[in-house]
Amino acid sequence: MEAMFDEQIFWKENFTDGEAKGGFFVRAVELKKFLEIVEAADHGGEVVGLKFSDNNLEVIVNPKK
Repeated sequence: MEAMFDEQIFWKENFTDGEAKGGFFVRAVELKKFLEIVEAADHGGEVVGLKFSDNNLEVIVNPKK
């Protein structure tokens, strides 16, 4: 079974024109662990978005019911 954050792409909201390509890599082990904790938390939920603002990252979730 594939974990939630294996091979997931979160696209920039208004990106619709031009060509996108990869090739820039950074180890994100701690971020992946953090997002899994957010999903497992009682007040967390499914991570459905990431919002970057300056040096801050906001995790957007679909709350658990």
